[in-house]
Amino acid sequence: MAIGLRQPLVELAGAVWGAVALFLLPGWGGVGAALFGWQLLALSLCDLEHFRLPRGQTLTLMLTGLGSAALLGTPDLMDRLLGGLAGFAALALIAWLYRVVRGRAGLGAGDAHLLGGIGCWLGWQALPLCLLFASLSGLAAALALKVAGRLVNGRTKLPFGPMLSAGALWVWMAAHQG
Repeated sequence: MAIGLRQPLVELAGAVWGAVALFLLPGWGGVGAALFGWQLLALSLCDLEHFRLPRGQTLTLMLTGLGSAALLGTPDLMDRLLGGLAGFAALALIAWLYRVVRGRAGLGAGDAHLLGGIGCWLGWQALPLCLLFASLSGLAAALALKVAGRLVNGRTKLPFGPMLSAGALWVWMAAHQG
């Protein structure tokens, strides 16, 4: 069986993220950050391929985020707990409101769990920037589809997990620059 282009690209992305994490935060902190990025990579690929963020994987992201507080120190455990709760609650509320107003789902429950997991890693303070970056990424993706000639309307499905993940990694890198 031949290996397609996807597999080496995924492995390259994981290796690059591990190198970036260790470069920006040498030692155990970089190992923790690499784990964070690798989990986000796996979740993003699942969402891209299946429009689904498995609850077991998002729960693992939450637990490793809270557990990494002992290893990484900042943000502290309380900020991470608040981040997990606020991240989940914010997107769950938006999803509920959308369903009430529009009469259909517009945001999956996995997205709320994912942002909760991101909050468990980065703390509550990072969530607004993560959401801003993810939202701008979503707008850029919709624009790119439109420019490519694809129909983009209120029923067009876009996986939001990769955008949330990119926002989280961008915020993490910005916080750990020199």
